[in-house]
Amino acid sequence: DAAAAAAAPSFSVFFVPRRTMICERVLEEEGVYDELTVGEYHLDLIPFDDDVLSLELTAAAKECFLEGDRTSLFYVARALMKLQALYGVIPEVKGKGTAA
Repeated sequence: DAAAAAAAPSFSVFFVPRRTMICERVLEEEGVYDELTVGEYHLDLIPFDDDVLSLELTAAAKECFLEGDRTSLFYVARALMKLQALYGVIPEVKGKGTAA
């Protein structure tokens, strides 16, 4: 019935900061993936002022150096690419340390 289909609720899942294959696989195993609208929201650079941006990666050092999880480096690289796309190529990017 067309009226029942139009009245049926629709559900969306947005992954923050990015979707992962593991989460998608769980949704598929539970049989709900095809019933969802799936997207991702890249919560990266947060403007605090006209000239101040923050990534808000408060646990990045612990994750990277103590736990060996270098996922935060992906977010840093993506944020740098976003800045360059918006404002032009950064002439020199420097890093310091073993994760540079």
